[in-house]
Amino acid sequence: MNKKILRIAKKKFQVLAKQYSQFNVVFLDNWHGFRFVYDVEELKKYHGKNFYKSRFYKLLKNEKPAIFTANLYKASRADKKLYGPNPFLNCKTYREYYNAYAVYLLKKTNNKRQVIKELKLIKNLRVIYSKNGDERNLERKFRRLLIQKVLRLASQHKRSIIRDYVNKNKRYFS
Repeated sequence: MNKKILRIAKKKFQVLAKQYSQFNVVFLDNWHGFRFVYDVEELKKYHGKNFYKSRFYKLLKNEKPAIFTANLYKASRADKKLYGPNPFLNCKTYREYYNAYAVYLLKKTNNKRQVIKELKLIKNLRVIYSKNGDERNLERKFRRLLIQKVLRLASQHKRSIIRDYVNKNKRYFS
């Protein structure tokens, strides 16, 4: 993970945390640019279109995209069909985020290059905040459980690619 981006993200999260207290987990990844993926309490309360009424949405609705962004990334119909009903791709519970990566690896990667590209995203994601603390362990657990799930469901060819990559990057996946 880019250290400059990590510093900017942590600073931005400190600002957000002063304005909003219902964060469960906040990830930082580099999918479509560096951005946060939020697991917030209001996800359970406001599903679908009602999410626009949430305090969380109102907090972030005017965020501008940049090299790092805290804004919300709107989900298309195809995205919702693949990843679930949330109106924003980067507003997911821990489990929904985990499943989104698994779905993408299993259904959308068709060759070694695509699998490796996705695994690099997983390797480089960071937990910026966890309500329960211990962000590093949560990061490792997330990766480990995700890889275990994908290995159970993937084709033999994908399993081979994934095992190779994970073995070369053990410190991130153990």
